[in-house]
Amino acid sequence: MAGVRHVFYTSIQRVSDDYCPIEGVTASDLETEAMLKSSGLDYTIVRHPLYADVLAMYIGKDAPQKGFSAPAGQGRVALTSIDELAEGGATLLSQPGHEHRAYLLNSGQTWSFADIAAALSRITGKAVHYQPISTGTFIAAREAEGWPPHVATFIGDWYRAIERGAFDQTSRTLEELLGRKPKDLEDIVRDAFKL
Repeated sequence: MAGVRHVFYTSIQRVSDDYCPIEGVTASDLETEAMLKSSGLDYTIVRHPLYADVLAMYIGKDAPQKGFSAPAGQGRVALTSIDELAEGGATLLSQPGHEHRAYLLNSGQTWSFADIAAALSRITGKAVHYQPISTGTFIAAREAEGWPPHVATFIGDWYRAIERGAFDQTSRTLEELLGRKPKDLEDIVRDAFKL
């Protein structure tokens, strides 16, 4: 790392350092952040939420037509578009004064999967239903569709974290960096499903 003076690290949003819900993701972020803090380098940690752009992968591309099931319970997420996160990150990179700080960037609002179904219903004009299911049922269904077991389990772990409230946290930092409110749920859903 010769010549490197300042590292910007993209980490995962989390409610607390004591709760590491996603194996292979949250723990490695904690370790990397700890290494940066002890490295002597200037650093800025930018924590991201779940990306809105992959919503169709999470709940199925046919969700607007058929509804969807997921093991998210009543958990809430602050889905945020990758483009807006990139724009906010670019603003941070272009400004001085962010050394030795951590920022949570997200939409500033959280939504349940029932809220997502309601948004799909409003947009399509059809009743779109969300059915909570168990993580085991979700994993078995995805494997039956041909998903590799490790991928189905990995996505199941994300859902388990959602259900337990790991992403039920908001921040206005992205709004401040953008100079406008991030996309709302209906815009997120329209973009994700090209509606």
